[in-house]
Amino acid sequence: MAKLTAKDLVRFTITVAEANANHIEKDDLKGITEIIPNKKYRIVVSNGFKRDGSRDRISETFYGTLLQAIERKKEIKNELDDLHPDANSTLEEFSKLYVKYLEDKVKNGLIDITTYEGYYDLLDLRILPHFKNKIIKDITSTDIENWLGKLRKTKTKKGTFLHPTTIAHCFKLFSNMFNFAKLEKILKENPCDYIDKKPTEQPEEKEYFTLEEMDYVKELLMNSNIRLKTAIFLTMDTGCRREEIIGLTWKNVDLENKTIDIKDAVVSTSTKAPLKHERVRKKGVKSVHSDRKIGITNVCVELLTQYKNFKKDSGLRVKDSDYVFTNWDSNKVWDPNRFTAEWNTFRKENNIKKKVTIHGLRHSNATFLLSIGVPKKDVAKRLGHTPEVLDRVYTHSSEEEDKKMVDKIEKNFYGNKSSSFSTYAITSIIAGYVDNEYKNENYKLLDYLTGEEINHDNLNEYLESCQNYLLDIYPILDIFKDKNIVPNEEVFKSRIANYIGFLGSSNQVAKPIEKLTSKKINL
Repeated sequence: MAKLTAKDLVRFTITVAEANANHIEKDDLKGITEIIPNKKYRIVVSNGFKRDGSRDRISETFYGTLLQAIERKKEIKNELDDLHPDANSTLEEFSKLYVKYLEDKVKNGLIDITTYEGYYDLLDLRILPHFKNKIIKDITSTDIENWLGKLRKTKTKKGTFLHPTTIAHCFKLFSNMFNFAKLEKILKENPCDYIDKKPTEQPEEKEYFTLEEMDYVKELLMNSNIRLKTAIFLTMDTGCRREEIIGLTWKNVDLENKTIDIKDAVVSTSTKAPLKHERVRKKGVKSVHSDRKIGITNVCVELLTQYKNFKKDSGLRVKDSDYVFTNWDSNKVWDPNRFTAEWNTFRKENNIKKKVTIHGLRHSNATFLLSIGVPKKDVAKRLGHTPEVLDRVYTHSSEEEDKKMVDKIEKNFYGNKSSSFSTYAITSIIAGYVDNEYKNENYKLLDYLTGEEINHDNLNEYLESCQNYLLDIYPILDIFKDKNIVPNEEVFKSRIANYIGFLGSSNQVAKPIEKLTSKKINL
């Protein structure tokens, strides 16, 4: 310890010689103020921080000598250092305190109930099964490392591994629980602080539609009911979140000026959380950036008008305060989960193989806007994002742009030529249905793609690489990989006819830059 100097004793009547004789050190005097020399002192001891972030201090007026005041300060610190009784609780017991703390935050408006429900579900599903019988003071950073390792090997009901972002959310929640224990003076340390490589969120690669695919989906939607048609068109054209679309009321829709105001959201949850709330309910938008006014297309204006008239013709009184998207027989808001279910049914009935969710339609909109050169700040504003979030979430957009630039280089520098082939031939190759009535053109296309003379003997060696190449150019035709379509010639022709109406009777196919590889496959 550093020796005391006269400067250190300026607040005390004791001399340096007396202090040294009594083995008083600098730290002994911290937090002690002399009020009456050697008779009355103020002792202040730090006890960390309160819930509101302010410092927590224990203050006491002490009567006695300076040496006795120093001893009293040590006693206070030892009392604070004694373990809190709850430190010997199991995590399951402690979690009830933490859940109550979250519920208080919901009631005080500090967090949204949806956030609370998400935390509760993660706690119940990912943390308690591993730690519920563990004494909280005994949980170590090694225990947490082992838990993270198990999470990384955990599979969901869909058979996929937990996404890194989900694991990051679990870790953050667990760390928050330990921080709460520190605030409550239950624990002195957070073992999560000692994890070397903390899990981090990673943008999830979501499936999305290209412009051509969105056009085709819109064509299919023309045969759907007015509610689904209007909701999906609006989602694809605006890039709004699902809960924002469902949260629209008619007062938010200005058909004359062709704008919508995004002011509220409607969410639907199913949770075991004890703090109950309506399953389908209104909440605020996601962030300050999400509160916005955006323009809508003429098609969306027309569909909204038709939908509103449909409601009136059905005998419903439509008021400005009513939600736009409601149940068929009332003005009760449409359950967002029902919206998702109806969209999934539509995809299945129309053999749309790409697993594009409703949120994926938002990604489709953003990717399209970025691909045609709309400035990032404008795209971010329309989507209710910040440009920083846009850069993090839509990384695939820059990759698509890079591919387009490579295609331009190939075409202009290396003369990547293309030839026209019928949609029937292109589709026949993708379907692996080569020996049909378009057989001659089918084989010409195979010869063109491979640079070889393809016949019945070597067809199997090249077919897969030709199919993959054509699907890269026309991904919308992946439906023809469905084995239920090929054996039925009538179904096959009917399907092609639908796509010809969309793609045209013939299409350009670029000659591959690199020779397509020969590969033996089993059909």
